[in-house]
Amino acid sequence: TKFKEGFLSILPDTDYREINLYTINYKGCYSCFGCKLKSLKDIRCVIKDDIYDILYNIRHCDGFVYASPIYFSDANGELKSFFERLMYPGPVQNQIPIYAIYTMNADEEKLERVIRPALNTIKKSLKQNFKVDVEELFAFKTLQRNNQELYRPSSHTNPQERIERHETQWPI
Repeated sequence: TKFKEGFLSILPDTDYREINLYTINYKGCYSCFGCKLKSLKDIRCVIKDDIYDILYNIRHCDGFVYASPIYFSDANGELKSFFERLMYPGPVQNQIPIYAIYTMNADEEKLERVIRPALNTIKKSLKQNFKVDVEELFAFKTLQRNNQELYRPSSHTNPQERIERHETQWPI
């Protein structure tokens, strides 16, 4: 991905790991309270599925970036389920920098008017758990498919406008 190329061009010796939540078998928090047991040596989710080790590694990393499309004025469900499991056990020991990338069909005005409250809930929870403010990057009016002619346009988008915007804005 372009993000990975840019990131590693700045920090080439970083132990960079990319995780696609859509390819991992897991569910959100069950509220089993296993992570709250006093007998645990390390605060962590105890459900041993495909994200068990990922959750542990993120709680002990030097920083992480997450990306999500905006669906129905909020981050996607996969990310929210992931965050339930990551944050329910409680705060991490050290500050961990976090960066968020959001892509959406919306424009800046709709972000502030409709979407921002949901994203602020995520941001507040991350700040409580990781002890830092989340830095955010937004991509507006995104082009979801290169071959627009194969798909029905949504009622609120102009396919040609999206193609032109993609060609001029996406490289920036």
